[in-house]
Amino acid sequence: MSISLAGGLSLGGAAGYWDQEVSKAADTPRDTTIVRVVDPDLFLPLAIGRQLIELNLLCGCASATPDIRWAFAEADSLVITAASFFFRMDSQGTLPSVETTAFDGTVDQSVILQIGAGLQNFVNIQLVCTVTTAGTLQFRWAQNASNATPTIVLANSNMKSHRMGD
Repeated sequence: MSISLAGGLSLGGAAGYWDQEVSKAADTPRDTTIVRVVDPDLFLPLAIGRQLIELNLLCGCASATPDIRWAFAEADSLVITAASFFFRMDSQGTLPSVETTAFDGTVDQSVILQIGAGLQNFVNIQLVCTVTTAGTLQFRWAQNASNATPTIVLANSNMKSHRMGD
């Protein structure tokens, strides 16, 4: 099933909706650094056209003041045309807070998210990208405040893309 919306946006059915998906097989900890580094697992090649990107992060940290600073690295041809959305859940599955932050139009913008200490946090980031030249979108992250207690992007975090039509 496919649904066509105003402006030429088409949404496919649930089965086979995502064209590509990558998942982390192991945890990636980062400590004592505020320099964002490309995640070894969370990157996707993007074709020309409009793409919906969804990043689902499972994060953890035992620090009393945990946080994560993130951005995307991309080819110069990639243009962000929509906002990002953050959702945070604690380890009991309750929803203590929801945060929404809009991008300023650049993919390399640093966004800081406070995560819950000692909890497994869920962060969902959605972007609509217009790609004029094929390239790779990479997720970069670090601690926002340097701390010896690592911030961890956990195994099973994933990144997906879906072609939205041209």
